Order: sequence, then structure tokens, then C-alpha cells
Amino acid sequence: MKMFKRISELQSHIILFCALILLSFFSVRNYNIHYKQSVEKINSQSEKITVEAVINSFPETKDGKTSAQAKIIKCSVKDFENLNFLMKIPEGKDIISCGDTISVTGTVEKVFGASNPGSFDYKEYLKSLNVSGIFTSDDENVKILSRRGFLLDKIYSVRDRFIKTSDMFLSPSASGTLRAVIGGDRTDISSDDEDNFKKSGVYHIVAISGLHLSIFIYAAYGAIRRMNLKRKHKAILSVITCLGIGFFVLVFTGFGVSLIRAFLMSSILSFASLVPRHYNSKNALFLTGFLMIIFMPYCFYSTSFALSFLSTLGVLVAFDFIKYLKERDLLTFLWENYLGTTFCVSVFTSLFTLPVTVGTFGYIPLLSWITNALILPVMPALLGAGSVFAAVSGFAPLWILKAISGFISGTYIYISWVVKSVAHVEKAVLDIYSADAMYFGITLISFIILSKIFFKHGMKKAFCALLIFAVALGGFLVYNNRDTDNLEIVFADVGQGECCLISQGKTSVLIDSGTSGEIDFCTSSVEAMLRHKNIKKIDAAIVTHYHSDHANIMEKLLSDGKIRKLMLPEYYNPQEYDAEAIKEKLIYAALSSNTEIVYVKSGAGMSFDSDIKIEFLLPGSDMYFDNNNMSLITRLVYGENSVLLCGDAEEKEIEKLADYDIDSDIIKIPHHGGYCDNLKDLIDKSSPEYAVISCSKYNLYNHPDKRVLSILKDENIKTKRTDQSGAVIFTLDKDRIISVKEMR
Repeated sequence: MKMFKRISELQSHIILFCALILLSFFSVRNYNIHYKQSVEKINSQSEKITVEAVINSFPETKDGKTSAQAKIIKCSVKDFENLNFLMKIPEGKDIISCGDTISVTGTVEKVFGASNPGSFDYKEYLKSLNVSGIFTSDDENVKILSRRGFLLDKIYSVRDRFIKTSDMFLSPSASGTLRAVIGGDRTDISSDDEDNFKKSGVYHIVAISGLHLSIFIYAAYGAIRRMNLKRKHKAILSVITCLGIGFFVLVFTGFGVSLIRAFLMSSILSFASLVPRHYNSKNALFLTGFLMIIFMPYCFYSTSFALSFLSTLGVLVAFDFIKYLKERDLLTFLWENYLGTTFCVSVFTSLFTLPVTVGTFGYIPLLSWITNALILPVMPALLGAGSVFAAVSGFAPLWILKAISGFISGTYIYISWVVKSVAHVEKAVLDIYSADAMYFGITLISFIILSKIFFKHGMKKAFCALLIFAVALGGFLVYNNRDTDNLEIVFADVGQGECCLISQGKTSVLIDSGTSGEIDFCTSSVEAMLRHKNIKKIDAAIVTHYHSDHANIMEKLLSDGKIRKLMLPEYYNPQEYDAEAIKEKLIYAALSSNTEIVYVKSGAGMSFDSDIKIEFLLPGSDMYFDNNNMSLITRLVYGENSVLLCGDAEEKEIEKLADYDIDSDIIKIPHHGGYCDNLKDLIDKSSPEYAVISCSKYNLYNHPDKRVLSILKDENIKTKRTDQSGAVIFTLDKDRIISVKEMR
């Protein structure tokens, strides 16, 4: 009978598990379909519309614009009703708050995804928030139709007082960190602090998570357990307390998905205490995950949800592992103290969240266990002090506020010192480029050892989880390190500049790198592109000429040691602009990183084992023009394919090309699409199938020139522009162009 009972119980578990998976699948599928349809409708709308909407997130004000998520409840375009938008409206006299209903007139904007391979995908980010589009208004007369409800008003009033008092009594950096820890508002954390938190592996302390809610709830549970009440009454009081604390924290912090996960999980465990059936934490976690995906399918695309779920699973498995060691008196001296427990939990959470952290941040904080061991002990005190500070802000005596803020400031100074010290340790982070076969082997061996330990302990569920995770991790790393036999050419979107990445197998060539005017955007775009393609070092980097919109980011890549060989034009005009200064900076960065420097001119060339050949056509020693007209003009040859890259060449240099074989399948139009009288001759002689223009939207030079576009249209040449298409990616084999992909 026992055996049949076990089989029946197992069957019911399998049926329930399969049902939850199917429901989750159809929920996400339906969400994708409806989201795609709503985005298409939004993108087809160009006229001004008037909407009534409910603000459902905390507004942020920057540069005179207030941004907040809102649900449209009434609109002349019926298809927009019940959709969520990111509202961008002028900062008016009346302050808009979460929960308010407003009326405003404006237009909807198209939402674009990542403009370069591996770069931040804003469209996917909005999708993870269930936001279908962006609504922009220049109308300062925004009407507030109704204010937030009584209960929301009371909670938000506490939050508003807390923010004002925090800014008054704390330094800007300490206030920004406290507001993130207590209120979930990370907008005022300094960029240095944010970077240090990430590199030291404790970014989770400034991202409102289940840890914060758990500390509050379990503190309340501890107090309830000490009460002289019956067990049933304690259970009922625990449920009420959990719901009350959870609701308050959710409203106060803005309903983040990780907090919703923690709230649901705590509620399930609380209600389990009211019924005779036992639910363990892992069952509650998986049930919570399925429920969130079924009823909130957009969270499936949320990095916060993935990190929260996987890190919690890592913590639960870590405590199982510690329990196993303690039961067998293995390494008791280590695991019975706080440092050993913290180390174990940190390692397990790092391993379980590895695919997400690597994919999101591009590196792994190796010393996170040290930082966690030093910081986690003070977090309950900081949360407690911060909560009291929030509760008494606005009406407590000055000396109390000063005392609490003094404690918070001291705690922040300690935390800041720890994270800064760890983050600046050499090799404190393992870059994604190092996640190679050796690292995968070490990780897999670790999982095999742990799996055997769990299996002997009879923990078959944990064994299966570890095995599945190991296979998934292996697949991720193998995919990340994949090679391809085809040649890929990426004309990157770097604003009003140029950057072209050529790669095939282990070979990579970078031609130019981006503009100084958008240095942060270009730096992150180029680095993300290299990370996405798992390029550890560029074999050869070519600077066509010494102008900042082509060369400035190259200095950063050189300083980071990511270039093996730097190829510079031998001929240039040192008197023009800051050409000499740019050249000196490149040379200094190359020498500092032991990068080989090669000067090239007309007639030079280079080839690679992968059959990639690059010919340098111009300039020659007889050319003494401006630097645009002395750009390195290169011709890439791969099998039967050829690509002509013209830098910023203008009329004088283009005239010199008449003496060369420039027949090409793809041409990068000179000087961002600027016009010159002999451009048609260049097009006729090269006879390309595709033309690429690299420029930014709304640039000051009106590139590309309408006459250039007219010439290309008359010649029936397929034209791609980075201002419209984002990055343009060509995939070629040795015989033909296989595909052309536009990032937008």
C-alpha cells in the first residue's frame, strides 16, 4: 500500500508540474502575441492624441521632464486603452504622484531595440515591465483628474517625508544608497558607488529584494513566537502580519518583481502553517515562480525575477549542503561559524545566478564571498535604522533624527570602504572573455562532486536540479564560445562616427572605433559588441585617420589591452585640428599595453589564416591633403567577395581611386554620406550591390546628403543607414553574401 501511495503521490506531482509548465508556456506565448500586436499599433500612430491615464510607478524628474509608467484608461484610439506606457511629460506646477489619474495630450514614439550586437536592448527592457510604448508630451498643462487613494496617500506620504529627510541629514552618496536600500530608488546612487557594488558582488544590497522583506517578516515572526498564544492563533497572526508587512513594503518600494516573489513565497509558507500539509521552501519557491509567470508573464523577461529566483534557490541548496556537512561532522570547524556559512551561501548563489550575471554584467565578482561576509552582518542594523528613520521622518525631534542619521552615515562609510577596497583589488572580477573551456571544466567538476554528495544523502531532487543546471551552464558557455566558418561584418551604430568589426572564427579586425561626442555610448557599444562575439583580443585595429569620431574609443581599447596590433596611417596632416594629439595618445596607449604598432600606406596589405585579405589602396606618398582626403582606404577580400571601406575620403582622394581595382560587393560610402562631385564615378567603378552609410540621427551636417541618396537610388543599390537601421550586419561565405541583418 505504501508503494502504491508513493506512486500515486509521484504521479500527482508530475501532473501538477506538467500542468504548471503548460500554463506558463501558453501565458508567455499569449503575452508575446498581444505585446507584438500592441507595439505594431503604437508604431503606426503618428498624430497627437489625448489620454487619461493612471500613474502606476514613482515619477522621476530629470532635465525638466517627468517620467513614469502609466496605464491608459481612456483614449480616442481605443486600441491603446488598458495598455501601459512610459509617460514623459513636462515638469509642471502640480507634482504628479503614483496613483494619480491625469489627462494629457501628446504623441507616441517608436521603441527601438539594441542598436548594436550585445548592447542594451531598451525594447526588451520595456517588455519586461509590460510597457508597450513611450508617450511624450510638451504640454505643460497636464490635468490631474484625481489624486491617489487614502491608503496609498498615507504610505506615499511616509515615503516622501523619508526622501526629503534623508536628503537633508545625509550626504548625497549616503542618501542615495539609503533610498535604494529602503525605498528601492536607485536613481541617486553615484556611478562610482554603483560600479563598486557590482564589482564587489554586493549589488543586491541596493536592489530591493526578498532579503529586505524576509528580514522584516522573520523579525515579526520571532516576536510572535515569543507570545503566550495558542499555536493556531500564532499561525493566524503570522499570516496577517506577513500580509500586512508585505503589502506595506510592496507599496512603499513600488511593486518590484523580486519583492512580489518574496511576498508570494512568504505568504505560501505562512498559509501552509494553517493546514496540516507540509510545504518546504523549495516547493514554495517553484510554485511562486510558476504563479508569477502565469499571471505576470512579462516577468519571464525580467532580469530581476531571474536573479531573485535563482539566488533564492542557491541559498536554499546552500543550507541543505551545510546541513549535510554538519550531520556528518565534516569540516565542522568551518561550517559552524558565520564566515563558513556566508562563504557557502555566497558561492552557491554566485553559481546559480552565473548565466544571468554573465549575460547582464559581462563579468563575475570573484571576491563576493568576502564582501558579503563583511557587509551582511551590518545589513539588519542598517535596514532597522533606515526603517525607523523613514517612520519618524517629518515629526521626530531633531536630536533623534541626527542620532539615527549619524549611525546610518557611519554604516554607509563602512560599507563604502569595504566595497571600494574589494572592487579595486586586481583581478577582483572574472571578465566574460575568460569564461572558456577551462572555467567550464572546473565548474562542471564542482557540480559533479556536489551531486554525488547530495545523491548519497538521498537528496534526489537536488541532484536532478544540479544536473540540469550543469547541462544548462555548459550549453551557455559552449554557445558563448562558439566559432563560425562564415565571415561577419558589423557596421556598428556609433552615432556620427564610424566603426566596422570584421570577424571569422578566431580572427577579428576592427576598423575605426567611434566618436568622442558620444563617448559613453560608443565605449559601451563597442565593448558590448566584442563581449557578445566573445572576442578576447582584436588581432588588428586600423585607424583610418586621426579624427576623434574615428579614433577616440581606440585609445580605451588599447589601454585595456584588447588589441594585438595597431595599424596607423603613415601620412597625415599634423597641423589640422588635434590630429597630432590624437596620434600621440594612441601611440602612448599602445606602448603602455605592449601593443605592436604598424604604419601603413598605399600598396601595403595583410592576410590571415582564415583567408581574410586586406589591401591598403590609399594614401600614397604623393598625397598632401587634409586628413579626410588622406584616410586609409581599405579593400577587404574574402573568397569571391570584396568590401570597399573609404573612411572620410573626399573628392581629391576619390579621384586617386581611378587607378585601382575597386570592384566590390559592399561599399562603405565616404564621409558619412557627404556629397562630392565624383561620387557617382566611384559608385560606377566599384559597382556594389550594397552601400552602407554611417551617421547619426539629426546630425549637424545633414548627413547623408540627399544627392548621395539619389545617386544610390538611381543606380539600384541597396542602401543601409546606421541612423535608421542601427548596426548593419553582413554574413558572407566565400562565394556570396548570405544574409543582411539590421538591428532595428
